[in-house]
Amino acid sequence: MEAGKRLARVERLIKKEVAEVLASRVTEPAAQAVTVLWTKVSPDLQFADVYVSVFGDENEAAAALAALERCRPFVQRHVASRVRLRRTPRVRFRLDRQYRSALRVYAILKELEADGLSAGDEDSGDD
Repeated sequence: MEAGKRLARVERLIKKEVAEVLASRVTEPAAQAVTVLWTKVSPDLQFADVYVSVFGDENEAAAALAALERCRPFVQRHVASRVRLRRTPRVRFRLDRQYRSALRVYAILKELEADGLSAGDEDSGDD
């Protein structure tokens, strides 16, 4: 199997298992409030960066990351028991800032679109 395909398969498996354990077995509310977006496994399979999004402001995101770090050993054990590899990558949680930025841009565009439609409605009444 090609190395790139193997990494992609491992990334999908780790994403699935982390999302499952956070949704069903972790009891800390701040850790449950995250969405697992994607994972990136290092080529040597030593690390698995799990990128998450958090609905809320920067303080809520920081609280969620702190909660994830507290429950990381539990999540790590779950992943190790479910993903069959000689050595399980060390899970590290990361906040996906690109996703948050994209949501912010989308909200601004929607607001501009709504403002444009309401301004256009006022001008189109005199034709």
